[in-house]
Amino acid sequence: MARGNSKGGSGGTSRFRFVLFEGDLQEGELAQVTQAIQNAFRGSQASSPRTIGRSSVASPPCDTDATDFDQVEEAEEVGADNIPRARPVRKARAPKVPNPVNDLDVKSEPSLKDFVADYDVKSGFEKYLVIALWLRDGRDINSFTVDHIYTCFKLIGWSTNSNDFSKPLRNLADNKFLSGDCKGYSLSLTGAGKIEDKKRNSE
Repeated sequence: MARGNSKGGSGGTSRFRFVLFEGDLQEGELAQVTQAIQNAFRGSQASSPRTIGRSSVASPPCDTDATDFDQVEEAEEVGADNIPRARPVRKARAPKVPNPVNDLDVKSEPSLKDFVADYDVKSGFEKYLVIALWLRDGRDINSFTVDHIYTCFKLIGWSTNSNDFSKPLRNLADNKFLSGDCKGYSLSLTGAGKIEDKKRNSE
């Protein structure tokens, strides 16, 4: 770029020449060079923002208060720079604590503690099953809830420190050891046979 000298004082003018490209071209090459220059100065079109819609999570038919998380999703907008503007949020919520069954008779024969003592139970699943067996055979309760199991655990002295106390019941139902759902579980033949095998031999 060449710039001429100023003429006169501060009110003078200046002359300059800006040479972008200079060279000899063969016939027919001018159109190609022109297209290349246009492409070089053409800005990339910014992609329009897109929105990832709110994801829906179906609510379970029961035990809604015992879910590990409330699935709360916020819309996520992504701009031309591909940087998320808002991320999905999972809001943690404590599971529902079961309610004690205050009118459950655990002392008359067969008492809860004596009945449980006749079985060699170690795992959590076995403890749930032996209580289900006592409820059925000892108290004629064929449909029970997590509240019954929770009450028995408390009275026996077993730990109730669990993030989801009803989860073992759902697992037992999935494996056909129980039937029903959280509105009312029943001990199945498979579940009864499983826990009856744990009965201690009488001397």
